[in-house]
Amino acid sequence: MFFRSSNSEQDWQTRISLSLIKDRRLWGIIIGIIKVHDGDIHVDSEFGRGTCFTIYLPAVTNSEEKQLVAQSELFDGNGQLVLVVDDEFSIREMIKDSLETYNYRVMLASDGVEAISMYERDWENIAVVLLDMMMPNLHTPYIIQALQRINSAVKVIAMSGTSANESFTKCGICPIVERYALGAFLTKPFMTTEMLHTLANLELN
Repeated sequence: MFFRSSNSEQDWQTRISLSLIKDRRLWGIIIGIIKVHDGDIHVDSEFGRGTCFTIYLPAVTNSEEKQLVAQSELFDGNGQLVLVVDDEFSIREMIKDSLETYNYRVMLASDGVEAISMYERDWENIAVVLLDMMMPNLHTPYIIQALQRINSAVKVIAMSGTSANESFTKCGICPIVERYALGAFLTKPFMTTEMLHTLANLELN
């Protein structure tokens, strides 16, 4: 990510850099993602010129990539309906595209209120809920508890840019909810193969 720019773009770039610096939650997510993938981040900053963030992540070899693609073919869905709940538009759309490619049907919700409403209306057809752990406004524990009141057997896959233990601590999920509602955990960014494998392990109807 570079924040050095031409004069015509200076104000726009400055606003982006300042928003990133001030948003501690965003920085926490970025650093968490890098660390859980055994990566590192290096910062170069020079007054009057700008700041450069260099992110290092382990490379995936061609043979590993081919193996992952082959494995994903084993985890095709069977038309199951998945409710994806995330406040980030791009993440919702990427997950939707991936799931639909592998024969899942998808419903999208951008916040907890919308998710609860959609689940209440169609819970008998929804096989699993993919839920971000750090939702704004209506906190994740309340979302999960509301889903449980609608269907005590609801299956939830938690998603977060931080580790599972850290996410549970931040959002305040109690052990009972963790034990009975969270079927699995995915650390962002996750590969499509990881998601498909997780869904397959849940043995969805």
